[in-house]
Amino acid sequence: MKRMCPLYLAFLWGLTSLALTGGGHAAAFPQASQGGVAFSVDGAAFRAVAESIRQEIYYSLPVASLTYHAIEGGRYRAAYTTEIILRDSLGQTRGTNSWKSENVVSSVAEAKERQLVITNQVEFQLSPGSWQLVLSIRDSVSGRSGEVRLPLRLSSFPPRPMTLSDLEFSPEVRPDTGASIFTKNSYRVTPRPDHRFGGKDSFLYWYCEIYNLSLPAPGSKGTFRLEYTVLDSSGKAVQEVSGEVREKPGTSVVEASGIPLAGLSPGKYELRLKVIDLDAKSEAVREGSFEKAPTKVAAEGIVGGAGSFPVAGFEAYYDQIQYVTTPDTVKILKGLTPEGKKKFLEEFWGRHNLNVFVASMKYVDEQFSSGFKKGHQTDRGRIFLKYGKPDEIVPHPAEEQYPSHEIWFYYSHGGKQFVFSDLTGYGRYELVYSNVPGESSNPKWQTLFDGTELNR
Repeated sequence: MKRMCPLYLAFLWGLTSLALTGGGHAAAFPQASQGGVAFSVDGAAFRAVAESIRQEIYYSLPVASLTYHAIEGGRYRAAYTTEIILRDSLGQTRGTNSWKSENVVSSVAEAKERQLVITNQVEFQLSPGSWQLVLSIRDSVSGRSGEVRLPLRLSSFPPRPMTLSDLEFSPEVRPDTGASIFTKNSYRVTPRPDHRFGGKDSFLYWYCEIYNLSLPAPGSKGTFRLEYTVLDSSGKAVQEVSGEVREKPGTSVVEASGIPLAGLSPGKYELRLKVIDLDAKSEAVREGSFEKAPTKVAAEGIVGGAGSFPVAGFEAYYDQIQYVTTPDTVKILKGLTPEGKKKFLEEFWGRHNLNVFVASMKYVDEQFSSGFKKGHQTDRGRIFLKYGKPDEIVPHPAEEQYPSHEIWFYYSHGGKQFVFSDLTGYGRYELVYSNVPGESSNPKWQTLFDGTELNR
C-alpha cells in the first residue's frame, strides 16, 4: 500500500520594492509562534538586483500541531490556512496573501511519533528599510491559530567591500538543479527553521553567499579562505576549522558546507563564519545560532547495550556509513581527528541501530555477492542498505531485445524506482536507471528495458 506523507508545499511571492535608501539583515531568528498552533519561523537575506534584498522566510509546522479527521482509505486529513501580511516602517499594509492547504497521513500516531513536520518557504524582494512581517496559521478543524510577528531591518549589500549573506542552517545541503522552492544556485537547501539539530542529524549544514571578492592582478589567480568557529553559550570556542586556500571563480561565490555535531554537548551554540580575501587582505564575518538537542540512543541499537560500545562494535563499520548517509557527510567525517571520528561513530551508530545494520549487511552479502564483490559492494546491496527492503521487486528474464533485469519499487518512500540490469549475463546486476536525484542512470537505459514497466 502506498503511504501518504506530509507534503512540502510550494509558494513564491514577490513584492514590488519601495524606493528607500540604505549589507544585510537584522531580525531575531528563529522565532516560535504564539497561540494555539505551534510552528517555527526562520529567515535569511541575500543580495538581489540593484540595492534590493531577497528576503527568504522559512517555517515548519509540526504534524502534531494540527487536528486530523478520518477520510476514505483509512487515512487522515488536516486542513489549515496560512496568511502573510507585510507592513512598511509607517505601519501601512503593503501586501497580504492567504492560502488554504491540506495534509494527509496514513497514521496520525505514527506521524507524531516520527515528529514529522510540514516545511515551506516564501520569498520577497524588498528595498532597504524597516518592515514587519506577520505570519499566521489557522487550523480549519479546531479553529485554533498561531502567529509570529517579525520586525525586519534591511540594509543594502554595498558594491564594496566584501560582504556575506545571512547563514541558512539545514540538515541537508546537496547539489540539485531541480525546480524545488528549496533550490538556489544549484544547491538544494532544506530549511530547519527552529535551528534545533540532533537525533538523526550527524551534521549541521550551512549555506552562504559571498559578495564583492576582489579581482586578482592580471595574469594571476585570486584566492580566498574560509574559517569557522563554534562557540558555546559562554563564548568559548569548542570547534575551530581553517579551510584550504581556494581559487576565486569570480567576485561572487556560493559556499555550502557542514560541521560535525559529534562531540558537542546538548545546548546552545553560535557558528561564526569568516571569509578572508587573501588578495585584498580583507575579511568578512557572519554568525548564526543553533541548538544541539539531546541524543536519544536506543539500547537495542547498540552492541552491548546503551553506552557500552566495544571498540570493534562500531569503529569496525567506519567505511560502511557511506551506505546510510550522504557523500558530504562522509567527506566531512574523513577530516575529523581520531577522537572526533570515535565520538561521531558512537553517536551515529547509536541513532542508526548498529545491530539492524549488521543484520542487513549479512543479508545483502548472502543475497547479492557476485564474483569478487561482496553483496554490500554491489549496486543492489548498496541500494538495499541505503533505502531498506523494497516494497516490490519485479524480475524480468532476458529477452531478445533486453537483458535480464529487476525493478525495485519503493512506494513508501515517495515512489522511488531502481532498475538493475545483468549487462554481462553473469549475474552481475548493475544500476542502470533511477528516478532518485543523485543516483546514477545509464545514458542508454532506454535500450536496456521497456520504460513502460515503470508505470505501476
